[in-house]
Amino acid sequence: MFKRIISISFLAVIMFPATLLHQLMGQSHNERVTIVGSFQPQIGDFSKINVEPGLDQAEFRKPELRYSFIDKLAETKTELEKIPALVVVPDRATSAFNNYFRFGLGSLLSPGLLYRHHSEIADQTYLSLGLRHLSSWTDIPEYAPSDFMTNALNFGLRHELSNHSITGNVVYRNDQLNYYGFKPDDFNIIPEKDEIRQAYHTIGLNAGLESRYDDISSLHHSATIGFNRKSNRDETSENHLFLDADAYKDMQLFGSGRQSVGLKAGVDYFAYADTLNAGSAGKLRLVPAIGMSGDFFRLRAGVQMDMAFGDSAQTLLAPDISANLFLLENALDVYATLGGGLKRNGFTALSNANPFMDAIVPVIWERTPLEFKAGMRAALIKNIDLHAAVYYAQVNQMALFVTDTIQAWDNKFTVLYDNVGHFAFLADAAFQLNQTVSLKGELAVNSYSPEREQRAWHKSMFTFKAGADIRPVEKLILAASMQFEGPRYAPVWSNGVLNEQELKPWLDLNLGAEYLINEQFTVFAELNNMIGTRYERFYNYPVQGLQLFGGFSYKF
Repeated sequence: MFKRIISISFLAVIMFPATLLHQLMGQSHNERVTIVGSFQPQIGDFSKINVEPGLDQAEFRKPELRYSFIDKLAETKTELEKIPALVVVPDRATSAFNNYFRFGLGSLLSPGLLYRHHSEIADQTYLSLGLRHLSSWTDIPEYAPSDFMTNALNFGLRHELSNHSITGNVVYRNDQLNYYGFKPDDFNIIPEKDEIRQAYHTIGLNAGLESRYDDISSLHHSATIGFNRKSNRDETSENHLFLDADAYKDMQLFGSGRQSVGLKAGVDYFAYADTLNAGSAGKLRLVPAIGMSGDFFRLRAGVQMDMAFGDSAQTLLAPDISANLFLLENALDVYATLGGGLKRNGFTALSNANPFMDAIVPVIWERTPLEFKAGMRAALIKNIDLHAAVYYAQVNQMALFVTDTIQAWDNKFTVLYDNVGHFAFLADAAFQLNQTVSLKGELAVNSYSPEREQRAWHKSMFTFKAGADIRPVEKLILAASMQFEGPRYAPVWSNGVLNEQELKPWLDLNLGAEYLINEQFTVFAELNNMIGTRYERFYNYPVQGLQLFGGFSYKF
C-alpha cells in the first residue's frame, strides 16, 4: 500500500508540475526578514494562532524581502533537511530603505508586530536590528485558556576586512503559553491560569570569523564560537557552549578539474538542570574529507567522527559522502549523499519541537549510524524547476512525544525514545510566469518503523503544501495557500491499556491580498483557516479556527 501511495504521488508531481511550487525552503513560519532595496513584501508574517513562531538571527545580506503565505501554516516536522529547489524572487529593487515596520491585528484579538533595521554605521561596518511580537488573547472554545505571547529581539554587527568578515550576534526571546490541552468540564474544574502557565526564556550569543578570498586556491577558513541558554519558569535550564571551525583548500593536481582537501571540527558542551536532576555532556566532532570536481561531476568523500563524553560516553563513525552528476548541459542534477552522526536531544531541542512538554524529561544522544538521500533536480522546461528524492535513515533513540499520564489533566507531554527506521519520498516544484504568477508545492510521504513502540507517535505520514501568488496589476498582490496533513497517531491509556488515537487528517486554506499604495506604504488583509478546522498539532492541542487579519507595512 505504501509503495502504491509513493507511485501515485510521484506521478502527480511529474504530470502536474504547474500546480506545485516549493515554499522558500530556508524559511518556515520563523522566516528571516532583512532590510533591502524597494520593499515589496507579500502577505503577512504573522503565524497561525497556536503555532509557535520562530526567532530570527540578525541578518546582513540584502536579498529581496519576500513573504510567503504558506509560512503561516502549522509546522510539520519530518526530521528531514528540506529539499532545495528554485527560489522565485522578482527583482523589483529600485531604491533603498533601512527600516521596515509591519503591524497586523487579527479578529481573535491577535496583534502582530515586526520591525527590521539594517544600516552601514561605519566604513564596511553594518548593523542589523530586529523586533518581533505575536500574541493571541482569545481562547479556543471548550478548552482551557489558550492565550499566548512571543517577544523577540535580535542585534548583530558585521565588519568587512580585506580578506575576512567578522560577525557578532545577540538574540533574546520570551515565550509565554498555557498547557491548554484539556477540557475543564471533563474534570469539573476551572483552572487558575497560573496552574497551567509556562514561560520560556532564550538568549544566544555568537561571534564568527570567515575568510573572503577571491583566489579559489587560497586556504579558506571560518570559525564560530557561541553560547545559548534556555530556561523555563519551572527551574529547568540548559546551557550550550559551542565552537565550530572549517578549513579547505582547492588545488589542481591533475586533469582539467579541481581537487580539494578539507577539515571540519567542532566542540559542543551542554549543562542541564531541573528540580530533580543535573548533568552535563559534550561532543567532539572531526570531519576530514577530500573532493574532486569536473565539467559534469562533483564528488566529496569523508568520514565524520563524533565522540560524546559526559553522561553518555560513546563514539560514532559515519560516512560523509556526496556525489553529483550533471547532465544535459547542467539542466539535470542527479545526486546522492551518505551521512550520519550524533545529535543531542536536550531540553532546548525538545521544547522547541514541542513547547507543551513537561519541565522534566529524559535527555539523551540521538544516534544515526546511516542516513541516505538520493534524487534528481531538473530544469528541463523554462520557468519550471522540479525535484524528487528518496530518503532513508536508521535513527537510534529518536524522540517521540507521548502524553504524560502522571499529570492530573493529561495536558503535558513526556518523551519516549525508540530505534526507528525512517523512509521518505519527497518532491517539490516551482513555476513562475513573467514575474506575475508563481505556483509552488511540496510533498512528503513518510514511513516509520519503530522497534518497540506501535507507532512513531505524532510523526506525519503525508504532507502536501501548495500556494499561488498572482500580481494582476502592478500594485496588487493576491495569494492563496493550502496544506493537507494525513493522519498521525498518539498513544492514549485507558484503565492501563494502551490504545492508538488517530489525529484526524486536516486541510488548511488561506487567502490574502496586499495593495501597495506607494513605494513605502502597503496595506494587507488575510483570511486564515478558511474552513475553520481546529486541527490538532499534538494530541488535545487544537489550533484556532477562522481568523481575519488586517494591517499595514511601512518602509523608511
